[in-house]
Amino acid sequence: MCLAVGFRSALLMLAIALAGGCVRESPDPPPPPRFELAVAGVPGGRVTSEPPGISCGVVCAARFTRGTVVTLRALPIDGAELAGWGGACHGRALCTLSLVTDQKVSVRFVETGTDVDVPASAVPPSDLDHDGVPDDRDACPVEPSADDSGDGCPR
Repeated sequence: MCLAVGFRSALLMLAIALAGGCVRESPDPPPPPRFELAVAGVPGGRVTSEPPGISCGVVCAARFTRGTVVTLRALPIDGAELAGWGGACHGRALCTLSLVTDQKVSVRFVETGTDVDVPASAVPPSDLDHDGVPDDRDACPVEPSADDSGDGCPR
């Protein structure tokens, strides 16, 4: 009979081996799944996240562990203001998401004083893979694979 022990139990494994037993290492548990949060915007500000990971002007992405609650904050530059969020976020307040799948968010900034009573549906959809199809209706991955799989996605 063999005893399965964790990788970090080196002393216990040595004691069992010296006593004539056999030792099988049990694999460390797999890391928790991670999901991508991609942000696309128009010039006029930056987007940051809490927890840290997103900090960009126009396009960026970060991976977070499954179930992480991420809050996005839109930071307009001087002379600009937030017109609204699109994709997985809506409205003009902070955007808070619980990541259980990959998510795509777009943000729109406008010149200060511009009528910003724009419905969330009017915020242009993101097209992070630049194939001309809005991401919410797109079968192409955000980061296309290097091989030509014949799926019609740009490489």
